[in-house]
Amino acid sequence: FPVTIKLQDRAAIQDFGRAEGLFQERVEKVIAELATYEIRDKKGLSKQMKTKVLGLSVSSTEVEIIAISIAKIGFRLDAYSKVQLDPRTKVVTITLPEPRILSHEVYPRFEKLDIGWMREVNSADFNRAINLLREEFRRDIAVSDAYDKSKDQARELLETMFGPLVQSFGKGFQLRVAFQSGEGSETPTPTPD
Repeated sequence: FPVTIKLQDRAAIQDFGRAEGLFQERVEKVIAELATYEIRDKKGLSKQMKTKVLGLSVSSTEVEIIAISIAKIGFRLDAYSKVQLDPRTKVVTITLPEPRILSHEVYPRFEKLDIGWMREVNSADFNRAINLLREEFRRDIAVSDAYDKSKDQARELLETMFGPLVQSFGKGFQLRVAFQSGEGSETPTPTPD
């Protein structure tokens, strides 16, 4: 019965939670972020390690890890954000910091773990492999156009959110989105009359 299965699962979770080795750390803090772009990627790592005695292979270990990466790119508004109104030129400028990776989760899954009889594999080996995958994911993001796409999405989002407000200031007011490095829209985004 589904109810019985749910109760058994809940009891197993509670039993595990009461275990002596339970470790818990909780951190809460306020954040001000604008995530505008998400990248999902999948990579694998395969490694074979051999143990040799007197030049002869006596044991072999094979490890294959597949990892899914979810990275969110956007803007830390608590680091820098500025809104300026120039009544002379009728331009409202919203300046954001440069985009960055706001969060990056890597979910590894072991596809193959065949440990030979003389090979000890420890947690440092697994952590090293997962960190290698994490670095490769970040390297791919750095050479992609993800940061430019994040800026384009920020421009569209801010226009949608603040365009009507800027329009309410009066005829001819325009919205411009810029970034802390000084790079911004080539021309201000006009608001409809």
